[in-house]
Amino acid sequence: MKHSIKSKVVHKSIPCTSINPKLCTILQIGIFQLFLAITTCSFAFGQTSQTKVNFSTPEVTAFNRSIETPVSLYTGVPSISIPLYEINIKGVSVPVTLDYHAGGIRVDQEATWVGLGWTLNYGGEISRKVRGIADELFYLNTNTVSQFMNLPTKELTPNPDAVMRVEKVQSAKYGKSDLMPDEFYYSVLGYSGKFIYSQAQNKFIMFPKEDIDVQKRSTLYKDADLYQWDLKLPNGVSVDFGKEGYSASQIPGIARSVRNSWQIKSIRNNFQDSIVYNYENFNYYTLKMSGSYYKFDTQNGHSSGTDLSYINMLDSRLKTINFPGGRIELLTVAREDMPSEALSEIKIFDANNVLIKNIKFNYSYFFGDAFNVLPILNFADIRTSDNYQFKRLKLESVDIVADNKEPLKYAFDYYTTSQMPSKYTFSQDHYGFYNAIDNNRQNGFIPTLENYYTGGDRRVKAESSKTFSLKSVTYPEKGKTEFIYEGNSSGVMNIPGALLANYQDDNFLEKYAAISVSSYSRNTSYPSPDETRSGVRYFRKQFTVGDAGYTDTKKNFIINTNFGISSLEAPLPFFANNVEFKLERINPDNSRFVVQRFNTTESNYNGSGSSPRKGVYEQMVGLSFGNYEMTVAITYANQPNTPADNQPYNLSFFIKWREMDPNKKAVSVGGLRVKNINYFDNNNTLVKTKSFSYVNPDVFPSVSNYTSGQVISFPQYFENRLRKIYGQSQRPDYYAWISYFSSNSILPLETTSGSVAGYEYVDELDMSIGDQSQAFKTRSHFSFDRPYFSQFHANTTKGLLESKEWTRGKLLDRSFFRDNQIIKKEVFDYYIKSPHLQNVEDEDYVEEVNTNLISFQELNYACQCSTDFPEDFYDTDGGRDNCVYYYYSPFNNHIITTAGKPVDGIISGLTCDMTTKVPYFKISTGFDKLKSKITTLFDNLQTPSIYKEEYSFEGTPVHHQLTKQSSSNSKEISTETVFKYPQDLMLSGSEEQARQELIKKHQIDIKLSQNHIANGSEDLSKTEFYYNSSTGIITPRFSMTNSGNNGSLEIRQDFSKFDYKGNLQEVSTKLGAKTVYLYSYNYQYPIAEIKNADYQSVETILGGPTNINNIAAANPTNVEIVNWINLLRNSPNLKDAHISSYTYKPLVGMTSQTDPKGMTTYYEYDEFQRLKNVKDQNGNILKNSTYHYKN
Repeated sequence: MKHSIKSKVVHKSIPCTSINPKLCTILQIGIFQLFLAITTCSFAFGQTSQTKVNFSTPEVTAFNRSIETPVSLYTGVPSISIPLYEINIKGVSVPVTLDYHAGGIRVDQEATWVGLGWTLNYGGEISRKVRGIADELFYLNTNTVSQFMNLPTKELTPNPDAVMRVEKVQSAKYGKSDLMPDEFYYSVLGYSGKFIYSQAQNKFIMFPKEDIDVQKRSTLYKDADLYQWDLKLPNGVSVDFGKEGYSASQIPGIARSVRNSWQIKSIRNNFQDSIVYNYENFNYYTLKMSGSYYKFDTQNGHSSGTDLSYINMLDSRLKTINFPGGRIELLTVAREDMPSEALSEIKIFDANNVLIKNIKFNYSYFFGDAFNVLPILNFADIRTSDNYQFKRLKLESVDIVADNKEPLKYAFDYYTTSQMPSKYTFSQDHYGFYNAIDNNRQNGFIPTLENYYTGGDRRVKAESSKTFSLKSVTYPEKGKTEFIYEGNSSGVMNIPGALLANYQDDNFLEKYAAISVSSYSRNTSYPSPDETRSGVRYFRKQFTVGDAGYTDTKKNFIINTNFGISSLEAPLPFFANNVEFKLERINPDNSRFVVQRFNTTESNYNGSGSSPRKGVYEQMVGLSFGNYEMTVAITYANQPNTPADNQPYNLSFFIKWREMDPNKKAVSVGGLRVKNINYFDNNNTLVKTKSFSYVNPDVFPSVSNYTSGQVISFPQYFENRLRKIYGQSQRPDYYAWISYFSSNSILPLETTSGSVAGYEYVDELDMSIGDQSQAFKTRSHFSFDRPYFSQFHANTTKGLLESKEWTRGKLLDRSFFRDNQIIKKEVFDYYIKSPHLQNVEDEDYVEEVNTNLISFQELNYACQCSTDFPEDFYDTDGGRDNCVYYYYSPFNNHIITTAGKPVDGIISGLTCDMTTKVPYFKISTGFDKLKSKITTLFDNLQTPSIYKEEYSFEGTPVHHQLTKQSSSNSKEISTETVFKYPQDLMLSGSEEQARQELIKKHQIDIKLSQNHIANGSEDLSKTEFYYNSSTGIITPRFSMTNSGNNGSLEIRQDFSKFDYKGNLQEVSTKLGAKTVYLYSYNYQYPIAEIKNADYQSVETILGGPTNINNIAAANPTNVEIVNWINLLRNSPNLKDAHISSYTYKPLVGMTSQTDPKGMTTYYEYDEFQRLKNVKDQNGNILKNSTYHYKN
């Protein structure tokens, strides 16, 4: 969040663009954040009128600055961003950037309109995760949760109205009502987070807390539509989302569409300036492969399928951005990979319709047709052409063009492979990334977990996951940055074993135990049997499955023999010719449990028949930690030396299982992290490299490279289901028992900071090639709150994740090393709750009843009605007690029922003891601010220097701004600064009116006063504001300090006049000296600074207020500005004034500045609007700029 240290958000300044060096100076600090060179207290006024005016000359910086790629160390994902432009209005800067997410490309990921993996960012958006059904249909309109919780329960005196609880849940599960709030995610102007609607408070709650006001807007005739969002930022800036800028999809079964994202529509500052975005709406159909399933139903048998459907997508594309200084136009062209369009050009015009910048996008296509499953699924439709199946839009380069000049080019290279996948392939890992494993079979999308079907292999293959990912960026100056990736990993300590048991991964070691027997005749054996009893030869082997052992994900009880298979042995009955293969578990008390057995001869075979025996058998059996024994028992009662006996034979019996590699104790998970970043100069010579390590140094000393990676969710592909079937006539009710397997995880797969894994420890090594004597290393330690896996019972297929994602990925400490010698360490501490609260549980919260956790079949049991509910999940305790459990219900009940699902055909006589609870949850928000920072400098290892900073937020819950900042060091020197905001004070007169208007306009981050105390000395600064009711603008009136007699407040600056755009026009100091400012170019740029003059005199000389306003609103020529300024310079009434004047090329930079002596400096720009020459008034070149790669 803004103003807090968060490692998962990569903060960086917007670099200079190739066309606009003036932006490197004027725009990086903000054209309208203007500074006055007067000795006074430094003071921030947020989004009120600025009291300092700055006439910035366009000093040159490197074209692309030092080419650095920041990395979100917590996720290992590099932040790759190409700056295109920056839009500025007073107090607001909006970078337009081309950004790439380097965490890996999923197989079914569609390319955006700027290419696969790329995104054009230009201000922000709001998106949402629908839970239940879309909030606007029910949840926003009535207090459904409170109504439900107030209904009677079965624990009270019997009440027929209790059935209403069942009806409410049933209605919600059928999409006719809603008891779960949606989650809305926002990102705008440096702020990001989410908000959720609270029915109890009738407002949206921010997660985490932030001083942002959220209002929803509906259309006039469609009250259910979320047509528009209005967000008010803490500085009073209003940002609107939606209207025609949105994307939506149709809801199955409902003849309407629902919006799932809202694009930025407008930004309004506090000075009547706006940035307005205009969109073009379009729609198209897209084929989506949503997953495969396989199920075995005891009543209906086996069934399977893959869900393919066309989805009607309603979308919008940005066409223009209008702002006071000009406009941006975005042009598109048709594309082959989708029924949509690609961005081809961005053109930036000034207010006079002069083209300032032209950016062109060049594309080709990735072509991938490997492992296409549509033919296997017998799917064909003319709407899904080969181009759509096999092509993905590929951004080759971005050109900044100018007439008769070679373009400034950003060129991109990508990782490819010899087998590029189709969009419709089962060759995906658990998380949807390409694994290049041939799963082209009917059920190949489902991991092989059972004997019922032949499934696929969903292992993570990091090398294949790189496919489509960005490999390098070559800059216009020919320097290059190269990215080397590796796969993500996660430790297994916090992952439930029941989930790991079904996970296909290369980090499991394949273990096995085997018995092999062979001989030249049926009556002999090699090796000799362990025991012979009653003529039966017994061969045994014991083995142990370790505590890191898991069932194999393939058939692991494997038999192969030719004993008894020949036609010569056909007359021999079961008791005379048979081999029994048996696997037993040895319990701690030495009792035995038969896991699996197989006989080559059927027990009722009497010696007649052509194929009595089977010598090949494979089955999947579950193995857990413990001791086991394998037994082969050979029964053969035929006479020796007969033709049947004199046959050679062999048999093998294998049991396989998996154990976690003790040298890793980790699994591979989806997506990529950066391993190295290599920097090349314009001669393609490697000049610098950064390497990254993700090792946890503390957990397993025996594992040298134990990963610090963690996940917050893990896939589960199996679910127990049942369906109650109501009997007819004389038949009683009965059940269908269903084993359900899915290619999609039953548990939702969540991400942390947009990545599958987050890392608690990350080392970054920075080394310059050719000068390795100075190797710098940074070790960062991040927070990772463990996910709420406690809801995952041994065989429970439902789980919960708490919502406090912001508590993960916070930088806890960071150490800096030079040549492995520590030189600096920083330690950070954070608030976890609002300072005014006693307990975390007292934070604002949103209520829900999570109906996803209530099975339809539990409703069936609860209501005891004859409704045909669809099949749904049930839970077990993970053992073999034969019970059906439901952990969640419409009621809090203790239930005793009879046993449920038959085990091995036997119905147990046990009773089942079960306690259900209503899945009522409070989703609490939190407070995400920095609390303290301790910096230790090891300039002297014996007595290091220690500095501590502390941050207080004592205004909660009224506001969440910084109210006190304290610092101290090991030399016992301390300082403290206290800030007061509009909501902290009560004033009087016009000052109180201005304070109330600041609150009304949500300008609540404005500091009205600050009190700085250092070594017993107190410095108080205060600003008095004034509200102009005619313009609606709040401006500073006086700046005061306690420099008067006896520490009293005295006026240091008098801001006596502003225009209606909030531009400072006149200011005077304590000594009485006045300075006047004039503006032009549609009020955007200051064109004159007149010192030692008053505004009334300047206004009179220029012809009065109307002329002043006309000058401000004009887009003048340089000659016009010179003429206006000469009126002032030549006026006898200003003979003692000091006048400086300035001219500009709007959106580019200053073109001249003339000092009070009349000496003029000129600034010339090249065809790309970069500063080229600085000249004096005689045309002599004072400075020439050329642009080269700088590392």
